[in-house]
Amino acid sequence: MRGDAENLGFALAMSAIRARLDELIESGTVAHGYLGVRYSVIDPEREEFRGTAYPYAAVVREVAGDATARAAGLRSGDVITAINGRPLTGEWTLSQAVDAIRVGQPSTFSVRLLGEDLTLSAPLQGRPKVVSG
Repeated sequence: MRGDAENLGFALAMSAIRARLDELIESGTVAHGYLGVRYSVIDPEREEFRGTAYPYAAVVREVAGDATARAAGLRSGDVITAINGRPLTGEWTLSQAVDAIRVGQPSTFSVRLLGEDLTLSAPLQGRPKVVSG
């Protein structure tokens, strides 16, 4: 036993495994969705965001080329508050919400921009393949 080793463990929730098991059995692989945004998090539990008009949310900083976000009409500055009707929270983040959607499945994004609430939609695209070269 090493004295300087950390006691780390990794676990996956069974609900996450069950949700993808059918896909794995059918196709032999699990496709991961790609929203195509860089974002920052607004967390009302953090001191710097207390008193803001937003709940827990993701602020879009940048939209990638022709990704799902662009197809849905998301733009830099949009504030995503929910995906498929489920609000984002500290326990249900943007990346977890995207991960829970199957590639090709229609997806809706609840967005606030300049005080206006909008619902945008587009089918979720798969993650692009990384080309090294």
